[in-house]
Amino acid sequence: MTVVDNAFAAVLAACVFLGREAADDVRDQICSLASRLEQGMTAEEDRQAALELRVLRTRQQILQDVVRASNNAHGGATLCCLFITVMEASVCCYAGVSYVRAMINGRGMSGTLADYGVIVSAWALILLLRFMANCIMGEQLCKSVQGFRRQVQLQDCRYGVYDLLYFDYTTMKAVSSCVDAKCVNSVTTVVNPLGGILDPVVSVLNPVVEGVAGLVPIPGALLGAVAPYTALLNPLLQSALLQNNITQFSSDIVTNLSAIVALLANAVLPVPPYLRPDQEAPKFGFVGEAYNVTTSDGYILGVFRVRNGTCASYRSVVIVGPGVLSNAASFIYIKENSLVYRLARECNDVWLFTFRGSLFGRGHTLLSDTSSAFWDFYQYHWGVYDLPAQIEFVYRKTNNTRMRYFGVDRAGTALLFMNHVYGQRYQRFLAATYLIGPIGYLGRLSSLIFDVLAVLRDGLTAAGALVLHNEVAFMNPTIHSVLYNLCGRISPITCYYIFQIQAGNSREINYPFFPYAFANLLDSISVTSLNYYLQQTGKIKYMAYFDYGPAENLRRYNRTTPESVNIAATTVPCNFYTPGRGTVPVPEDVLDTWLALAPSARASYQVLEKYNNVSPFVPVDSEGLYGPMVRQLNADLARGA
Repeated sequence: MTVVDNAFAAVLAACVFLGREAADDVRDQICSLASRLEQGMTAEEDRQAALELRVLRTRQQILQDVVRASNNAHGGATLCCLFITVMEASVCCYAGVSYVRAMINGRGMSGTLADYGVIVSAWALILLLRFMANCIMGEQLCKSVQGFRRQVQLQDCRYGVYDLLYFDYTTMKAVSSCVDAKCVNSVTTVVNPLGGILDPVVSVLNPVVEGVAGLVPIPGALLGAVAPYTALLNPLLQSALLQNNITQFSSDIVTNLSAIVALLANAVLPVPPYLRPDQEAPKFGFVGEAYNVTTSDGYILGVFRVRNGTCASYRSVVIVGPGVLSNAASFIYIKENSLVYRLARECNDVWLFTFRGSLFGRGHTLLSDTSSAFWDFYQYHWGVYDLPAQIEFVYRKTNNTRMRYFGVDRAGTALLFMNHVYGQRYQRFLAATYLIGPIGYLGRLSSLIFDVLAVLRDGLTAAGALVLHNEVAFMNPTIHSVLYNLCGRISPITCYYIFQIQAGNSREINYPFFPYAFANLLDSISVTSLNYYLQQTGKIKYMAYFDYGPAENLRRYNRTTPESVNIAATTVPCNFYTPGRGTVPVPEDVLDTWLALAPSARASYQVLEKYNNVSPFVPVDSEGLYGPMVRQLNADLARGA
């Protein structure tokens, strides 16, 4: 690493000397021209001066090029050395921690590490300090070189005209526009005004995309039918090969490197802060509050309260569960027309829940969210730990035993697991549920991308273990930056088409709100949670615990096959609203789930024809989507149900 650093330093020094020589030439030219202009010049001398002016302009541009080349060389050297430093520090830290743990636990060590464990640990500390020092120095230098950088950009206006004597009107306008702020500001300032610049071009594809979106469910359904027979790698993946420190170490390396990439990306195209419901609510005239709830197994979940401060009393307590790949902010993405604000406006006390692994559920009393153990969960844990803990918390805060449960897709899965395990223990706190596309049965899933993942789910398991701590890491800083800048800044309509193809052919996706919503989208879940849904693909009327394979099932469940979930254990009145054009889940699976509930739970079932599975978060016609749920709530309250 030192040799590489010195080599780059030598290149940089050569660039500096070359730049100094060019600067001296420019200075000499200026002095010569100035003295001759004072003495007066003949026509021939004037022509000669013009040629010298051209030479002067060319040499000036050479100087600019040298400055840019030297800066790029220095930047490349710095990045390479920082990369090597981080890699070396990661290896040394891992070895040092292993050495220290062995010493603390009284276990002896053999080999090289036993002899040099202290030295390796000290060297890791030195490398980390060096990395931090480089970051601090870079931050300070960044502030001091901004003025110089601006001057370089101002002077470097290339329009194919290097002769200073040939500046016609067109060229002068080009130069003037270059000196304008649009040319010299940062990339962010340039890109933000161009937000959606590709949208008019991409929008011509709308008829084609709608045709494709109408056909995609067909191959999706075919892939889904064969998905149950493609678990080829499962025995290997359940072995110790993917359950040891090697996978943790490889994931640590990826996490550290992606964090560095994200810092660089955000310096150029910064992503706005995450949306917090307690901070967004006051912007729309509501009171926002934030709390933390700790589950019995140590996960720390953010719970948010949104209410109308002008209400003398509240008609009901509404609890809202988030959807898959979303979080507690699921229902505030369309601002004042959002479901949460509509409920609060009508004097309902609204509480927004969090499930582990999502943006506001990445805390734990013992585990780090960069450990594989943290991400060892699936829908069972949402229903058996997360949902009950938050219901109990709201009960202690409000003393209300007639809560109304709203939510989308996975909020229904969590409810079914909770009622299967606890029976009436927590159902007694609920008066009714109002769920959009709740996921119970999922056998007919017809989204092409999800069906492809269902076929390749064991490969997904391997990738998750080796690279990202078993996390489907959409909230990884690098991935989140890419998603936001594509869907929220550069071309929202492109992501609109992707959602239309994968989530169902519907125009009820309000993509102008993507720059706001994608501050929180897409959110992370565990690989096991995603695989749980993928395991159900192709299995009609099937809902059970996670299938780890016969050997692991025997260890975890004391049986070789997972236990089925008793959907009929749910007796609280359920109002199901299914998007008519949804692909995850499809209306037929939602209806089968509703019919599997206890008879007392089948309050109502309604198909919302023009919506798909993304519509609940960003609908165009919010009244058509949220209206039936709110009217049903009001009717239930009016008759005391």
